[in-house]
This record gives sequence, structure tokens and C-alpha cells, in this order.
Amino acid sequence: MKNIIGILTISLLLAACRKSSEKTDNYIIKGSDSELELIRILATKFEEEHPKTSLSISGGGSAYGLQELIKGTVDAANSSRIITQEELALAQEKGINPVPIIVATDAVAIITNPKLKMDSLSVFQVRDILSGTITNWNEIGGPDQRITVYGRDHSSGTREFLKKTVLKSNFATNSKELKTSKEVIESVKKDIGGIGYVSVGTLMGENHKPNGEVWATYLYLEDNRAVSPYEFKSVESGDYPLKRPLFQYFNGWPTGDLLKYVEFELSEKGQAIIRENGYFPITHFHEQLNEMSKKEALEKKQ
Repeated sequence: MKNIIGILTISLLLAACRKSSEKTDNYIIKGSDSELELIRILATKFEEEHPKTSLSISGGGSAYGLQELIKGTVDAANSSRIITQEELALAQEKGINPVPIIVATDAVAIITNPKLKMDSLSVFQVRDILSGTITNWNEIGGPDQRITVYGRDHSSGTREFLKKTVLKSNFATNSKELKTSKEVIESVKKDIGGIGYVSVGTLMGENHKPNGEVWATYLYLEDNRAVSPYEFKSVESGDYPLKRPLFQYFNGWPTGDLLKYVEFELSEKGQAIIRENGYFPITHFHEQLNEMSKKEALEKKQ
């Protein structure tokens, strides 16, 4: 009998220990492929300090993340672009209040195959290549090599960012549409004439330095020097022309552990993690925009 009581006591203690270690708060975050690995890293670091909080992070593209937020199936949507008026109107119809918080700054890298040996391009040349006006590298001083554009599908915020800021038209009709940044990188690695676009953070190796698999092209506006997307000061100052904020959208201002996670992302520690993984900290202007978002969200809730 004593043995049975002892076994039962141990079993109850083990069950209690398991229960106390179980994660009690579970949050789902989906969206931007450009942000995917970065947000996963931040989430892992946060969970180490908050073991009862679970953050499930997945991709699918900015449009997909916002779509899921509007449906009410996620707690937050990662987006590398601003929500559209159409998406906002649909959200309001569903009783959803999408609130943006800028968590990082990004540089969009135009990537080519290292064997191509085209160190730099002007923003106008990038425009003409991506739109299909320029179809061979020999048209801009390169080798006699047909150009193949590797890009993202319509769910991509990076695609929309380039379409609105650089092309101001459609991509080349024969461009290859891929689902992830990794697929774009792999395609350019295999194609000497290939060109693509990805977040610069996706080009970092485990040592927090460029992995060298593809060439991140130096970009320039006419009469200005060519600038690398890896140059911190140039991205921070805006001298690198393809700079953008990275967002997370919430239904109203976040609360509880989800708010603690956002505060961790925006903290000095969180921003240091962002920088060491190839992205860039938010600016003072971004901080002001976040405060405006908070004020508007809380006023709307009252």
C-alpha cells in the first residue's frame, strides 16, 4: 500500500510540474516572407525569457498575413508594405481594426549571379530590367547574356514595394514568379543571367555576415555614388534608394503578453538582434509613427 501511495504521489508531482511548465498563452503570427526568419529569431529569444508564452510564426506573404488578420485567424500579420485601402475597407466591414507597428527597417537588395560581374546598377536600369525593357546584359555594358527576372508572386509585399516605387508599371511578362525569397536566391545562384529581389536580411549567413551565394548589387541614382544595401549608415540616411519599414499589424493595440512581445522587439535588446541579423533598427520618425498608431488605436477603443 505504501508503495502504491508513493507511486501516486510521484505521478501527481510530475503531472503538476508538467502543467506548470506548459505554455499558457499561444499567439499566431503570419505573413511577410521578408520578415519570416527575423521574427522567428525574435520570437525564440522572447520565449526564452517568457517560457509560458508560445509564438507560432509562419510566412505566406504580406497579403496573406493581412488577409488572415482580417479573417480573425491570427493575432498579428507581418507585412513589408502598408495595408491597402481595399484591405482596410474589408477589415472595417469585418469589425477588425488593423493597427500598424513598425518593428524594423529593411533594405531591398537587387541580386545577381556573382559570375555575371556586374557590380552596380542605376535605379533606372533596375526599372528597365524588371519591366522587360532591357532584356540582355550587353545593353548596359555587361556580357552577351539573356536576362531572366526572378521575382515573387502577388502575395509579396516586396513585389508591391518595387512595383510602386521603382517600376510604376508591371513586371516583365516573362518574369518567373516564386513563392519565397529562398527560391529567388536559389534561382539566381543557378542562372548567370538571372536577377532578383529580396530583403537584404535573407542574404545573411549564420555568422551574421553576407553568405556570398549571390551578389547584392550596388545601386545609384544618376550622378550619385553607388551604395551597397549592407552599408548601415547609407541605409539609415536614405542614401541607399530601396529602404522601407517593416510592419506588424494587430487588431487594435496589442495587450498582455502580445504587447510584451512587441515591447521586446522595440527594446534596445530587440533592436540589437534585428541589426545583427542583417536588418536595421527603426528610426526616430518610425517611433513617432508608432506612438501615433497607439494613440489612435486607444482612442478608437474608448
